[in-house]
Amino acid sequence: MSKSETGGTSPLHDLSNEELEALAELAQARVERRVSRRDVLKGAGALGVGGLLGGGATSAASADASDTDSVPDVGTPSNPVDVFGDGISANSVSTENTINNRVQVNPNDDLQTRVNDAGTNGILEFEPGTYTADLVTAADGQTWIVGKGVEFQPSADNAAFEFNVSDFTASGTLRVADPNNNTTSAPGVKFDGTRFSHFDFVDISGTFKGAVFDSVNRDTRENNIGGLRVSSHRNGGIDVLGETHDNTINAIWLLGQNASGNGLLWNTSGVDGGNRIHSLLALEHGGNGLSIEGGEMEAWFGSVLTDKAGGSGVYIGAAGMHRIFIGQLWASTNGNNGIYFSPGSGNTISEIQISQAYAWNNTNFGVLFDSGTTEALAVGSLIAQSNDTAANGNPNVRVAGTLKDSYIGYLRSYGASGVDVTGTVSDSHIVREHVDDGLEFSAFTSVNGDEMPEDLTARTGNYPNEFARHDGTDGTNTNAPEPAYWEASAGEWRGLYSGTVIA
Repeated sequence: MSKSETGGTSPLHDLSNEELEALAELAQARVERRVSRRDVLKGAGALGVGGLLGGGATSAASADASDTDSVPDVGTPSNPVDVFGDGISANSVSTENTINNRVQVNPNDDLQTRVNDAGTNGILEFEPGTYTADLVTAADGQTWIVGKGVEFQPSADNAAFEFNVSDFTASGTLRVADPNNNTTSAPGVKFDGTRFSHFDFVDISGTFKGAVFDSVNRDTRENNIGGLRVSSHRNGGIDVLGETHDNTINAIWLLGQNASGNGLLWNTSGVDGGNRIHSLLALEHGGNGLSIEGGEMEAWFGSVLTDKAGGSGVYIGAAGMHRIFIGQLWASTNGNNGIYFSPGSGNTISEIQISQAYAWNNTNFGVLFDSGTTEALAVGSLIAQSNDTAANGNPNVRVAGTLKDSYIGYLRSYGASGVDVTGTVSDSHIVREHVDDGLEFSAFTSVNGDEMPEDLTARTGNYPNEFARHDGTDGTNTNAPEPAYWEASAGEWRGLYSGTVIA
């Protein structure tokens, strides 16, 4: 700009080349956020051009002392505006922290300091590299932008992060790794008091535990996580504890690789329920794949796949737990049972709904109803195949406890002995069965639409096949006036209703 255009001489006109270069370097440092706005004004004031950059802050001294931009309507000493973004004087009171302050974070920075610098509603942009994280806590309303190549490592036996925060957003992949086994009891990430927050993807590897959801600080609720992956952990994958409710996780991958604990431990209490997990994959854990050990109400699982757990694929043993909903369930090659219901003697679990379940190649039972009462169970389709790999003579399905007021739409059992009842079954139905190796049906209220007469409830019988009639060879008998059952103690077929011997 010429002298005639401005009506005077620009202060830049009087600077030497060296001073102009210094000013350019100062501006570049501010662009890269290596200096604060106050330091820019101080440097410009030392060069005599501070008036170009910051209102009345025309010298280094005035920049240091300023709490406002010298415009009368921006604030008063009792309620100043921090135009420099680096703090208001100690004797002043601000009604709100800096809004949308952007802070660039580098691997050598102290993470907690930079988080505090950004403040409420601030934005942190993480440069690629490895960061040391010592139980870092975020601030309400913050957004973390985490790009490719960013990794956080716990400094000792501590979680990298504890999110006791509201309205937080993590954009990108929040990756936590513990290659040096620093954690000996701590998880990689703690969600404790997290509310109304969103995480794109959380990837945790090598820590003692993967992640913990809890309510020590306050309840954890109404959060959304796009994906949560835990791998190579040495103990449990994820613990969901306390008052954790109304959260949504799109997908969970738990790749234990011989971890000693459970894949997903569910043990909520107090105000709980309303949690939804659309997809769960739990592989190779020393405990159970999915272990529901506490809680009172409402958990939704879209699909559950458990494989190679040292315990059971799915264990449901929370006394008083009700309203568990599972879409598709696969339980395979587990060290104990595929699906294990066991609330304990005198306890009840109820209103469990499973659309489709497949239990295959498990060491003991495909499905075991053990001690306590399972009530109001509804299963659309249950297939149990080739279980009892330990060859202990166990059937695919056993009712050893109490099964009450329950319904199985389709039951298929093959590749091992079929189904037996050593406990109690009342008012429970199997709409359609296809069992190759026998079904002890006498305790069920109805099977294949045929009601079981009361005088047969004490008998031991096996229902051999889907035809409901038998002549000893091909599964049908045109002379039989009624469906038949096998009376094992007598070694003969008898009419289901009459009890008479069918030749």
